[in-house]
Amino acid sequence: MSKTMEQLIYVNVVGFPDGNLEPVKAIYQHGSCFRIVGVNDDDEHFPWEFITGEIVTCEKVSFYEDESGLVAKQKCRCTNV
Repeated sequence: MSKTMEQLIYVNVVGFPDGNLEPVKAIYQHGSCFRIVGVNDDDEHFPWEFITGEIVTCEKVSFYEDESGLVAKQKCRCTNV
């Protein structure tokens, strides 16, 4: 996967008890890590768990029967970032 290739990952929106995932543009870094490049246009009302510029570790998650996506789970802890 090219490092310059943008793709959508999903980031948790803080403050929703049942969870709410926002699709966010990110760029692949290495392994399962992506740098968030999308900008939150409504951070006051819908703050993201991770912010623009952070490198996050993603896991593939099944949403529905045949739908899945990469969900940001934590900040990347790799030393080669």
